[in-house]
Amino acid sequence: MATFTDTEGRSWIVAVNCATLGRCKDAGVDLTRPDAALRIADDVLQLGMALWCMVERQAESRGITPEQFAESLGSGEVIDAAADALLEALVDFTRPGRRAVLRKAIATKQDVDRKAVGVAEQMIDSGEIEREAERELSRLRSSISPTS
Repeated sequence: MATFTDTEGRSWIVAVNCATLGRCKDAGVDLTRPDAALRIADDVLQLGMALWCMVERQAESRGITPEQFAESLGSGEVIDAAADALLEALVDFTRPGRRAVLRKAIATKQDVDRKAVGVAEQMIDSGEIEREAERELSRLRSSISPTS
């Protein structure tokens, strides 16, 4: 069972089933697409909508509105935990013969994301980004400066 805890300390069960997938699709978040599991965690608004569709019945029973729920997703740690719970629930819902492929695809994407962050940190630390920005500013200045 996939769960996460929001910024208010409330625990949520993330369940993927035909009903929750239908609510997601009605809300404009199609989690039945083959690439959905790889894309959902990168779009925080789509992730929030999907999570609401997964926990809507729980929230209603607690008297929590969609806006209150969205506000309780207010930290990077909660977003990561919620995304992980949704991905876990999607894997659990996937047919057994396809689960291993989906797990590998998710793991590969997470690995690529970690590597991309590492490369970005290296570029920032090395000054490469700042140098590139200065080159672009210089190019822009020379393209707009009046010629004599």
